[in-house]
Amino acid sequence: MKKHFIMAGILATSIIQPATAVTKCVALNSTTTECSEPSAPSNGSEWRATCTTNGITTTIMGIGVCSATPPPSGYTVASIQYSTNPSENKECWCRMISPAVSQWVHYYNPNTSAEYCATMCSLVCSNYLPISSGYRGSFFKSMTD
Repeated sequence: MKKHFIMAGILATSIIQPATAVTKCVALNSTTTECSEPSAPSNGSEWRATCTTNGITTTIMGIGVCSATPPPSGYTVASIQYSTNPSENKECWCRMISPAVSQWVHYYNPNTSAEYCATMCSLVCSNYLPISSGYRGSFFKSMTD
């Protein structure tokens, strides 16, 4: 009987498929040159835009949030911190969440107040995407899934 269990175990392990990583092919990269149709509700955190690379159009969805994390050189970070003091959360950070996840990208505005940031952050995240190639590149060079 023991021999049958061992044989069944060997057979089961030989037919189980190994785990493999999933790869998603997305037509976006740091040289994506055209983005349009930005949209975001005022006072909301979600935004969206449409970008085209080599004739392939991709809808991009993201979020814009205000935090106390100051921008480093390069304007991208892996994580951001929030302050318990709401008036300190005045740095607008944007992140693509679909079709892939980007690092946080800082939107620079020298006159940002916490009130302005809370009202306008997601809107400027989407509206700046069609305007600045450096800003677009910051999203697309750091994508993960």
